[in-house]
Amino acid sequence: MPTTSITGLLIVEYNRFTLATAGAPPGCLDLPPNGLLGVPAESRPFEEGTVAVVATGVSSDAVHITAETWPAQPPTDLSSWQDAGVITLDWPGGPASLLGEDASPPAELPLGADLPAGRYALLVAGTNRDEGEARSEGMPVETYLIQLWPAADDQPHELVLKATSATTALWRQPPPPRIVVQPRAVGGGDGAGSVGVHQVLGRLPGLRCPAGVSRSSSHIGDDAR
Repeated sequence: MPTTSITGLLIVEYNRFTLATAGAPPGCLDLPPNGLLGVPAESRPFEEGTVAVVATGVSSDAVHITAETWPAQPPTDLSSWQDAGVITLDWPGGPASLLGEDASPPAELPLGADLPAGRYALLVAGTNRDEGEARSEGMPVETYLIQLWPAADDQPHELVLKATSATTALWRQPPPPRIVVQPRAVGGGDGAGSVGVHQVLGRLPGLRCPAGVSRSSSHIGDDAR
């Protein structure tokens, strides 16, 4: 059984809501690279207390949330959910809240638990994520399950369990291209068989060669000489 459980509506803003400590400001500049949930990419003073961010399909509207804390990993049936994932995060201690719209007062759904400091696992499962950024009356409400528990020592940092919605595909960020640079042969020869930096860059669509490097020349800096 969960230690605490709360269900309610939360008004989100800019396609996201956050998990944060008591008194933290709402909002986060980052959207998770996996399209569903993640931790902030960097620490910013105006986001102090934000420990996780969840991407939503709706831009500025209500989502329905059931949020639970557990003493250990819960048994969770994900068959009815579109998307689901688990991350680990460092909790500084104290009460936890889900924060949405930056209003006065801010949109908030307290988890009702004073959590000890430590490493936790956060599961987020969502459905009705593809009904549009703005929903008219009668349309399905975007719905989430949030579960938080102390992480086991072998808990992976991030685990995508389901990714079936178009919203997750939209927000998912591809990994950066892998660039392998082979050094050009040393000597005065024609460099046959060698690969220069400009040749690798030239094969990546949308990636420009640095100044002084030509896509067609056979040596770095030929354009400048």
